[in-house]
Amino acid sequence: MNSIFAQFQQQLLPFLERPICIAYSGGIDSQVLLHLFSRLKKATPAVSIFACHVNHGLSEHAGKWQNFAAKQCALYGITFNTETVHLVKQPRQSLEAIAREARYQVFDHITPSNAVIVTGHHVNDQMESFILALKRGSGVQGLAAIQPISQFRSTSKTLLRPLLSISRQEIEHYAQEHQLPWVEDESNSNQVFDRNFIRHQVAPILENRWPSIAQSIARTVSHCQETQRLIDEIAKQDLATCCADNAKILCIEALLNLSTIRRKHVIRFFLASHKITMPSEQQLQQLFAGLSIESESKRQVKVGNGWLRQYQGKLYLTQAFTELQQWKHVIDVQKVIDSPIDISLPDNLGTLKLSYCESDCSTAQVFSIDKATDQLIVSFAQPHEKVLPDYRQYRREMKKLWQELNVAPWQRKRTPMIYVDEQLIAVTKYFVCQPYVKDKHQLNIKVVWLEETESG
Repeated sequence: MNSIFAQFQQQLLPFLERPICIAYSGGIDSQVLLHLFSRLKKATPAVSIFACHVNHGLSEHAGKWQNFAAKQCALYGITFNTETVHLVKQPRQSLEAIAREARYQVFDHITPSNAVIVTGHHVNDQMESFILALKRGSGVQGLAAIQPISQFRSTSKTLLRPLLSISRQEIEHYAQEHQLPWVEDESNSNQVFDRNFIRHQVAPILENRWPSIAQSIARTVSHCQETQRLIDEIAKQDLATCCADNAKILCIEALLNLSTIRRKHVIRFFLASHKITMPSEQQLQQLFAGLSIESESKRQVKVGNGWLRQYQGKLYLTQAFTELQQWKHVIDVQKVIDSPIDISLPDNLGTLKLSYCESDCSTAQVFSIDKATDQLIVSFAQPHEKVLPDYRQYRREMKKLWQELNVAPWQRKRTPMIYVDEQLIAVTKYFVCQPYVKDKHQLNIKVVWLEETESG
């Protein structure tokens, strides 16, 4: 059908100078897609096209499908790539979602940085996704369903779906007219999967009553996509007024100046920009109930795979942290004297570098120890006794020192400390205890903490 090819060709026009990867399973949708690309290649020989087939290993026929895909690509003169993935079922995650993530990981690493990844989704897939979103009680973003063009996994790559306005019936007609073979995945008839149940039970009833229901839903999806773009535009402007010192810190006072609905959207937009799973309505309510500009507020709320933590009128986005109080590393002082050493800190905290300081170390954090000291200990354990930092005249509890240094509560437990026996020598990055300041003993040791960006 020329009309399908004409629509397809029009969709591909802006991308013909970029490498194009066909997501090719061998099913009817991707087989039609492959045939359309073979026609495009004849019309535009310079275009760079290759196919990628992912073998999920879920069916006893997976090997046959892979061979079929290879032969079809050879028939059309399209470069063929294949990879086998091993799926591991995760709690509260559908097999469909796990398989899709595995495929996308393959597409990501197999394609160049400016690639266009093309899938065969059609208007009936759009209807199924919309109904699934309704079933979940999704908002506008969920009801926006499948995007025709989108950024691929936060990269410079593009995900393109040129058949999204084409119906399954039109695709079947095209395949029959061009006598195209394809494979049938037996899992597509398994109605245990929600999408298959909708396809085989719900959609036929709707289409029998309202034949153009798929196109009507597609228009609704388009309206939702447009509405979501407007919401994102406003949220982006709000985020610019709420962002504090860096991209992962929000000013609580600026948040509280927004209406509740704008506050919700700016938080969702903020989390989405950092690839954090969207919070539930309950999590948002829990967060907003405790928002306060009071400096002593230390409320924290789990959101997806991250945490939002309050401190001194700001809201910090951090990762989930591992308990580190039992961790320690013993250092042989003689090895430090002989040559600099690196200590890999746990939980993405980076590297601690220690070296013997013979010459001027005025720009570095330096502590001194007695020549007879044979071991140092690095740990995250907080000292129980009062501490005398190099910048104070009197001893104070460590809790009070953290407060006067304006160190957030969660960072206090993640700051490496250096001990000799049970005596605190230095709090890395912040201070050296007065009994161990530079030149007080025979050995000067320089310490540098190279933090990773995700250390919290």
